[in-house]
Amino acid sequence: MSTIFYDEMIDIRALLDELALVALTDQQEQVLLHHIDQTYHHELLDEILTRLPESAHEGFFILFARDPASGAIWDYLLTHVPSIRDDISKRSQAVHQNLR
Repeated sequence: MSTIFYDEMIDIRALLDELALVALTDQQEQVLLHHIDQTYHHELLDEILTRLPESAHEGFFILFARDPASGAIWDYLLTHVPSIRDDISKRSQAVHQNLR
């Protein structure tokens, strides 16, 4: 799992605590963690692209491809969608609830 600019918006500690209660092999746990990571990634990118004007998609993808962890991505997004942090936070919380 690589570092992404929105990682600070995701808190999976409660999910990890719940996973610890389930008898899983290391491989099963890794597969499940990968699915959790991918679910957050797809859902949060969907939220971003839904909120971001289509004319700004290319600029976002250029920044994201260059360095997915860059703080410059936040600057770019906030310029186009001032509420994007709240939007991503709400979507992240919804994903968390759906994964439980």
